[in-house]
Amino acid sequence: MFNQIKICFIKEFRYYYQNPLVLFSIFLNELIVLLVFWYTAKAFVPNLEIFSGKAIDYFTFIVIGETALRIPSFFISIIGQNMKNATLDGVFDNHLLLKYSPQYSFFIEGLCASFFEILKVALVLFLASVFFVIDITFYALLLAIPIQLISILIFTGLGLISVSILLVLKRGEAWLMRLVSVATILAGAYFPTTVLPYGLDIHLRFASPFNLLLESTRQIMHEQISYQTYFQSCFILFLWAILLSTFGYFLFSKALDLHKKSDKPFTYLT
Repeated sequence: MFNQIKICFIKEFRYYYQNPLVLFSIFLNELIVLLVFWYTAKAFVPNLEIFSGKAIDYFTFIVIGETALRIPSFFISIIGQNMKNATLDGVFDNHLLLKYSPQYSFFIEGLCASFFEILKVALVLFLASVFFVIDITFYALLLAIPIQLISILIFTGLGLISVSILLVLKRGEAWLMRLVSVATILAGAYFPTTVLPYGLDIHLRFASPFNLLLESTRQIMHEQISYQTYFQSCFILFLWAILLSTFGYFLFSKALDLHKKSDKPFTYLT
């Protein structure tokens, strides 16, 4: 296992990050995005009251919305992206011949890629705290880590479900990205969900892991969560993780069986 992780890690670094200009462009891109967030917040929405009696700066609100969903959401698309790359390189069917399952193989590759995504999130938080004003404590970040880890399993399950559809239909990545964007918006990444009509925010909190993850993270960051609520949120997210990862693994196994029986090479269509 560690050998495969090492190989995937080196491959990922050489493919994307070995050029210093790429590293500089990542730094510049994140800084520009934060500048847009900062001036938008100051120009249009200086403060929001998303917790009773506590005004929250909109810049902090949107930065937390972006970073809290970034790593888990990455796992929705990375398995499909790895499948796409394997197909373009002509080695997809080689994964079916390995001694461990293709699910495991694609997940390990995604895990290696996620390390660089975690560094990008750390860079965003660093830039936001150094060049702008954002009030996040180290203790709050520590409390957010278990929720992030549990959510990775949730979104990996969603990723396995999506690639199962991709494996059978040979298309669907564009629609997946649209659905993720809609779920992110409805989760309140850019505005409080309390503005949604008909009490939709309450229903979405229980119907969508996006909403529970983001709301819990915001409560943690702004120190508006009790330990009881924290552990309750972790427990509900853990149930989501068991349900979606198990279902995703089962569905992907069935999709692979259908692919093997078809006796045709996997062709990727966007």
